Amino acid sequence: MFEHYQLIDFGQGRKWERFGDYVVERLSPQAGISPTRGRTQVDVSWDGAQWRGEVDATWRMATPWFTLGLRLASGGQVGVFPEQFQNWHYIFERAIQADRPLKVLNCFAYTGASSLAAAAVGSHVQVTHLDGAKPNVNWARQNAALNGFEHIRWMVDDVMTFLQREAKRGNQYDMVIADPPAFGRGPKGRWQLHRDFDGLLDAIGRVLSDNPVAVILSGHDQKLPRAEMRRRAIACLAPLKIESAPLDLVAEDRKLYASDCVRLTW
Repeated sequence: MFEHYQLIDFGQGRKWERFGDYVVERLSPQAGISPTRGRTQVDVSWDGAQWRGEVDATWRMATPWFTLGLRLASGGQVGVFPEQFQNWHYIFERAIQADRPLKVLNCFAYTGASSLAAAAVGSHVQVTHLDGAKPNVNWARQNAALNGFEHIRWMVDDVMTFLQREAKRGNQYDMVIADPPAFGRGPKGRWQLHRDFDGLLDAIGRVLSDNPVAVILSGHDQKLPRAEMRRRAIACLAPLKIESAPLDLVAEDRKLYASDCVRLTW
């Protein structure tokens, strides 16, 4: 996929990936078939409850646009969703093509990869990084510092609350990115993507500028298939163009489904 990341193999509910210098074994419910390589030598593995093995406390993974600082985190995470590579490329290219100052909002922004993809274009692209978890935002700040990006505004807030507040203030964005979880908890109760997707679309529409560049939506919810994401996005946001695709990880000639994506342009 890119030089510092590789999906080595997957199967029997697990996947083997190389992030920078380390090979990591993690659970993967989508990996139902048998692995093809036999046993893969790993540096560290996640067994569903804890990490086993030894790696540096932090290490780096470079992409064509930015570098990320990774570390072992709860839930088997390392600080990046590599299937989003397609979207990082898209974000960067769309911002380049716009050839003008842009305001970009990245919602559910985690450790900031998509924020960095936009910021990498230049200081004329003003990025707002929004996540409800302060540890995620702190991690994203560290990633921005690693790349020398200073033109990012950091917000720790519930996404829907923030969007509603921005709409009332008349603040608008030329590009909005959202990668919401299937389930979560916020100040207004339990979040369910399939149930709350229309509300998210409506809130995004209220903060879009009069000359938007793109809206990039991704997510993984069995109750919200890609075709339905696409249909709802068209109905709510009326784009001039829309494309949708799975965000797959590729191991040689095999694909491992990770998420769905819908991209809208005007």
